[in-house]
Amino acid sequence: MTSPPTSPSRPWSEPARTLVEFLNLESSVIAVNAHNQLSFSGDYQGWAVLRGTVSVFFIHSDGSRAHLFTTEAGGWLPNLSDRGTQGDIELAAVPSSDCLVAALSRTQLHAAMNAVEERQAASQLIDLIAKDFIEAVGDLEERGVANSPIPINAVRIEAGQEYDIPAGTSFYSASDTTLWATVPPGSISLLGKDMESDEVPLCFPLGREPLSCPIVRHHCWTAQEPIHLQPLTAPQRLSVGPIFLDIRNLKAFTIEIVLELQNRQSRTILERLKETLAEKELGLDGSVQDLGSVLSTGKSTATDISQTPVARAIELASRRTGFSFKLKEGQSQAFRDSNDPVRALADCAGILTREVTLASPWWRQDHGSFLAFTQEGRVPLALIQNPNTHSYTAINPVTSEQTPVTEGFAATLDPVVHSFFRPLGQEERTPFSLFKMAITGSKRDAWRIVTLIVLSGILSLVLPIVTGWIMDPVIPNGELSMLWVLTLGLAIAGIAGVGFSYTQSIAMMRIEGRMQNIVQTAVWDRLLKVPVNFFRQFTAGDLVNRSDGIDAMRRFVTTTFLTTLMHSVSALFSLGLMFYYRWQLAIAVLIVAIVYVLIAIPVGLKFINTTRIMMKLNGQLQGVVLQLLTAVPKIRLAGAEQGAFNQWTSRFAEVLRLTYKQRVLNIILAVAKTALTSVATLVLIGLLAWEGGVLFVLFSAGGAEAATVTTGPSLIPLNTAKFMSFNVAMGQFIAAAFGLTELGIKVLNIAPLYERIQPILDAQTETTAETQPIENLRGSIEFKEVTFTYPEQKKPVLSNLSFEVKAGQMVAIVGPSGGGKSTIVRMLLGFEKPDSGSIFVDRLPLTRVDKHSFRKQIGVVLQESRLISGSIFSNIAAGADTTEEEAWAAAEKVGLADDIHAMPMGMQTYISDGANTISGGQKQRITAARALIKNPRVIIFDEATSALDNTTQAHVTESIAAMNASRIVIAHRLSTILSADYIYVLDQGHMVESGTYDELMAINGFFANLAKRQLHTPSQS
Repeated sequence: MTSPPTSPSRPWSEPARTLVEFLNLESSVIAVNAHNQLSFSGDYQGWAVLRGTVSVFFIHSDGSRAHLFTTEAGGWLPNLSDRGTQGDIELAAVPSSDCLVAALSRTQLHAAMNAVEERQAASQLIDLIAKDFIEAVGDLEERGVANSPIPINAVRIEAGQEYDIPAGTSFYSASDTTLWATVPPGSISLLGKDMESDEVPLCFPLGREPLSCPIVRHHCWTAQEPIHLQPLTAPQRLSVGPIFLDIRNLKAFTIEIVLELQNRQSRTILERLKETLAEKELGLDGSVQDLGSVLSTGKSTATDISQTPVARAIELASRRTGFSFKLKEGQSQAFRDSNDPVRALADCAGILTREVTLASPWWRQDHGSFLAFTQEGRVPLALIQNPNTHSYTAINPVTSEQTPVTEGFAATLDPVVHSFFRPLGQEERTPFSLFKMAITGSKRDAWRIVTLIVLSGILSLVLPIVTGWIMDPVIPNGELSMLWVLTLGLAIAGIAGVGFSYTQSIAMMRIEGRMQNIVQTAVWDRLLKVPVNFFRQFTAGDLVNRSDGIDAMRRFVTTTFLTTLMHSVSALFSLGLMFYYRWQLAIAVLIVAIVYVLIAIPVGLKFINTTRIMMKLNGQLQGVVLQLLTAVPKIRLAGAEQGAFNQWTSRFAEVLRLTYKQRVLNIILAVAKTALTSVATLVLIGLLAWEGGVLFVLFSAGGAEAATVTTGPSLIPLNTAKFMSFNVAMGQFIAAAFGLTELGIKVLNIAPLYERIQPILDAQTETTAETQPIENLRGSIEFKEVTFTYPEQKKPVLSNLSFEVKAGQMVAIVGPSGGGKSTIVRMLLGFEKPDSGSIFVDRLPLTRVDKHSFRKQIGVVLQESRLISGSIFSNIAAGADTTEEEAWAAAEKVGLADDIHAMPMGMQTYISDGANTISGGQKQRITAARALIKNPRVIIFDEATSALDNTTQAHVTESIAAMNASRIVIAHRLSTILSADYIYVLDQGHMVESGTYDELMAINGFFANLAKRQLHTPSQS
């Protein structure tokens, strides 16, 4: 170790500097670095760190390191010689390259702490010591070794008060000031919830004497027995008596608890490894079952889910719904103890679920498969719908027992069940794959329709055949009785045809209902899961038009499928009958049909091109209409009615032009169809005449004898009966063939519809297999060298931005408009991705965090937050599973409860669209209550209190501070951030200043100028 220069130009940090100067130890100051480290083997009580930092590490026997804590400049590093080793673990102090320290003996430190004139510096020093040790545990929490967010019901401790803390209750400091309170030995634990396990909790103080514990803001203690607290500030505690023993005990306790946490982490990793191996063995068993199912008639039973009864019941119900219920690997244990396991498992699997209340006699109807619970014991059951009988079977996932659902059994079930919706897979992007997905559960009805259509095709032969019989021999022979029989046969065939058509319609209606339910739900599920920047590509109206395209495709497919099949079968049977009577004539009629197809192909291609353009214009028109309707008040205020009308008419005129072109194309097809129908008849008669055989059978006295002519080839003549049958069959074939051609054109219209919906199908969801959910968010956030530019801009909005928000801190971000403050919020919420740099949440990269689980634990009020039409309660709850009591509590936090009580209907007071019936301040408080109702771990306010008066604003600030959540406040009104722990000042995307309010005002720079313009103007006073 070498002595440093003593030049006064090199300042030392407080409070260490004051203590060193008081003890006249300037000559003892030494420089240390990585090659010249501190040793815990000496007799010093510790070191005052004057400059730089000293990081303390555990060093294992294998050479690996684990960080314990870091003492910053101005702090105090106690000598850890009494805890220097434990088994194969040693402690090492690693200073920074510019570190200056001064060693103090116990006598010197005692003198400094008891000197009245240095009491303030001594108080700061012991607060820093407490901070170092407490943050050692916090560092482990942020790295995932421990995870103990402060409970919502934790007691906030203030100096000068007395508290009786029940066993199991957590407590923490209400302010940034470290408080000290004497507690009995072994009466409190530091990690709260995590220490409540089967293992014996490690408690403070160690030993048998009552000692003082530091109570800080961002970490809580948990009472293991009832205790009485009389919290003191550091100066008050120093005035009571020596504190060396307390600090040494705290030091030993912190090292013990860090070691304990690391041991627990190792045990947890081992347990997770065992679980992973068990899950892989389960997957292997399932794979073997899959291979075995190839040789059997049953389907695969392999699963990749947790083996909890609820998860297995969901898997059974979802499998019958047509998709596999799979959890992310290693995530099943995290959800076993959830208060809402069904919702938790569904969230983890990425599927939608909703609660359905069943009404009798539901077990006799087709409602799909469900997850149900028994009323007694809450046993999960999979209710599987039997498609053949429209009955239900209840399957116990544990015992595999199957029970038919009867009225008596249904009475034992909770009427509230859970239904599940199949998500849109990444592989389901083509029309065929979408159709395959949509037809799930409808194959039986589809085969029923096919069978009925074939039977209808057979019935279509009845009319031409019976017509021929009537012409010969019924009419020539005057067989009246036979006429009645044939008439009755036609009537029966007609009734059968009506019955077939009715049955087809019912089956098709069921198929359409299922398809609409499956496909529309899947598309909207995809829309809810895509990144927010996806919506920047389209207007709201255009996106609605595109999403409706999937339903238009469904209507095309179902209608076209049924009609095409009917026309195809009818044409096939009619063509067969024509070939039976005279194949030469049948070929001639077939050529006429082919001519129509050749005419229809170019017309159809032009029709598709105009349809593609029209769909695009309709989407734009719908977007313009929606924007104009929502902006009517602004348009009137600006007197811009004519401009708005011009925007609409320019697009509507183009739509009319394309509609006219499509109608012309339809007329061309109609004319061609009419002309070719007549041509087919003329061809038939002409060919018969050309044959030179017999045109018609002449009724003669001898019966049905043909009248022949002497010209033309000698062919077997068509008698009148066969000609009439052929003619009727030809009419059916021509109609079916022409109709089939037109349907082919309509089928091709699916292409532009699919092109419209394709961006939604191709969009990647926010949640992928690589993301992992956060169950207990602590609230630490870090931006590291983040640069971001909006696509439509060239200049970066944020440039190499770095800052940190520690768990429980209140951080304010200020600066001029356009500086990038709101962009920071959007990036933190995952709405935007940085061009470079990284964002971390609880030390996890935001790109690896499941956004859904993250956003559920944060409360956000954005600048553009709006209210929805509905009651005040529905606006505060915002669809969450919450009670009215929780809504009242949230309203109380934001100072809204009195306003709601004054309203005639209270929480059920209706808010109309646009929220014109309440004030701007009430709107902001409702959105703030919405953000706070679930007691989030992170609260983000982006100009959230701009419409509030100072009194209400102070009440909101105090309520949020009591929640001990991490808070990010963006404000132009600087009076709202006076109590912020840290302030970051942005200007044009750059971090120009940072510090506390007092520090920034002392700098007298950018922030100070902002503050002076606001806080010292009469308008702000």
